Amino acid sequence: MKRVIGLGMAVGIVAAFALVSGCQGGAETRDALAAEEGEVDVYIYPDPDGEPKHKTVGIKGSATVLEVTRRTTSVRTQTTANGEEWVVRMKGKEGDLRTGKLWSYQLNSSLPTEAPNFKHVGPGDVVIWRFE
Repeated sequence: MKRVIGLGMAVGIVAAFALVSGCQGGAETRDALAAEEGEVDVYIYPDPDGEPKHKTVGIKGSATVLEVTRRTTSVRTQTTANGEEWVVRMKGKEGDLRTGKLWSYQLNSSLPTEAPNFKHVGPGDVVIWRFE
């Protein structure tokens, strides 16, 4: 029985250390972004085969994917219980779970797992929205 409790405590300590380390890194990243100034390119593909709508957005300080997107076009979002805001309508296209067509974004060619209101951008970043 002592081994299980000891192992549980060890796992808890490692998890707490990882949590504290992660929080500190996030704060440093936010602080670094807050001091930056530059531009972010936003591309919106309302149709899979169509031409994208493009706009370059100036940023000063910390900005999120959702903030720079809202500076390019009208956006309607849906907020979850934990404060995530997901885009449900943009450029006249509304997401529909029945058809599986939804708005998704990429940041610098990566598919983030964070909601766009939590994902920060920096100078030179490229945001691509697709309705698929």
